[in-house]
Amino acid sequence: MVKVKALEKSNIVKVAAGEHFSLGMELSGRVLYAFGRSDYGQLGIDTRKPGEPDMPKGSFETVPQVVQFPGVERTILSDIACGDRHAIAVTVQNELYTWGFNETGTTGHKTLDAEDVYVPTKLNISHHLKQNALPYQIAGGGQHTLLVAKRYA
Repeated sequence: MVKVKALEKSNIVKVAAGEHFSLGMELSGRVLYAFGRSDYGQLGIDTRKPGEPDMPKGSFETVPQVVQFPGVERTILSDIACGDRHAIAVTVQNELYTWGFNETGTTGHKTLDAEDVYVPTKLNISHHLKQNALPYQIAGGGQHTLLVAKRYA
């Protein structure tokens, strides 16, 4: 076991791990750290250079980086999970975000040529399920995401 010195002063209460990357969520849910391999966008941090269509294979971040979520207001997370090369997060407002490897539709986002998703991107599960639903439980696997949803009227 190795202590992550960069997170010594952080109050990490939830961790998730993929094949070669890790996430750590602070108690407040306002800060999510990511580190490790990043070549499929699994860290949620887009470090591509201008004009670079994909992350260079073997890219990584050795020091934990803060994952930025879209929007003006600070996103507050309630849960995180990882698959091999993708990540999933749920907010306290029951919003679902996914990012990372997407070749097999892992993130649930329809992209041109199944492009990887490099930053957290909101997924509207009600649209996909064709009924009103909220995320209840999340998990990730090799090349899939599992979501248990609650229907509402």
